[in-house]
Amino acid sequence: MRHINAFQHFTQLSFSKPITFFVGENGSGKSTLLQAMAIASHFNPEGGTRNYHFSTY
Repeated sequence: MRHINAFQHFTQLSFSKPITFFVGENGSGKSTLLQAMAIASHFNPEGGTRNYHFSTY
């Protein structure tokens, strides 16, 4: 993490709520999993909010 300029001077990183990191090789399905989670939660898989809908083909 210290190789990322924005985090160079951090000795510790803490979060007030649980977070999840999706890590894996290219093509392993990270984006597909996130899109499926969005659809299951009634969000647009392309991004945005529940009230902002568009579609790509």
